Amino acid sequence: MNIKITKFKSLNSFIKFLDKKYGKLIDFDVCFHERAMMDKEFLHVSKLEVYKEKRRRGVGTQFMLDICRYADYSKLWVRLTPVPMGEEMDQKRLDNFYRKFGFRFMAESKTMHRRPRTEFDENLNTRCTIKRTPTE
Repeated sequence: MNIKITKFKSLNSFIKFLDKKYGKLIDFDVCFHERAMMDKEFLHVSKLEVYKEKRRRGVGTQFMLDICRYADYSKLWVRLTPVPMGEEMDQKRLDNFYRKFGFRFMAESKTMHRRPRTEFDENLNTRCTIKRTPTE
């Protein structure tokens, strides 16, 4: 189900929508911060865990698509720290999950961020690096 992002007058109305749509599927916490990261406003996803019996059905993917579409429309950065919460999710798989949505690691940090699609992409490459895992 695609949502019409323009219908949300505030972040609170968007979070209420997320709670109504995903409240029985996902345990999540999303909040708004101002002027912290490179003088930008951003959404912080501090918790995202799909309930065990609801996993592998695309629920987490749809949730992240909704978050990213809202952030793009509102010109907000999104920040999170990927931490595996279940036995079936390892760190590498979780990092790859968020990379699908355009998230990148902040330089020398375990925090990932995603800029709105409307921002100049080359600027990202000068301020951030992609964390790489050593190859064997």
